[in-house]
Amino acid sequence: MKKDSFLRLIDHKPALNSVRFICSLSGGKLQLIKKQRVAIISPPGEILPDKTQSSGSWIELRQSDGKTLYRQIINDPLDENVEVLTGNEDQPFTWKKTKGKEKIIVLLAPEVPGAESLVVLKTGSEEKLTPVEIARFPVK
Repeated sequence: MKKDSFLRLIDHKPALNSVRFICSLSGGKLQLIKKQRVAIISPPGEILPDKTQSSGSWIELRQSDGKTLYRQIINDPLDENVEVLTGNEDQPFTWKKTKGKEKIIVLLAPEVPGAESLVVLKTGSEEKLTPVEIARFPVK
């Protein structure tokens, strides 16, 4: 995608409606439970460097021809750690392992004309920067 066309999407007036994707993660597999249209502004899209030079996790809204319309960096959905409340005022949060337990993950993307699918991507370690598709869900 040309950088300037992606910039136009980022710089446009924010979409006032979004789609919330509620997913479950169990056994390393991300599955869609429910989609909801919500009247909320999604985070702005981001420009990532060339995908072969990026690491981390992100979502993309894509057209049927594979063209990326929106991209947002997210926390690693396959991470086995979750942030939990401790009940301690001095240290209100801590991290707990969830290995082997089901997790609920919520992804939010704007309603973008022409978007057909939401794709969840992740790269491996710094040595393996080729993105891997974790999941793909229809937008409509």
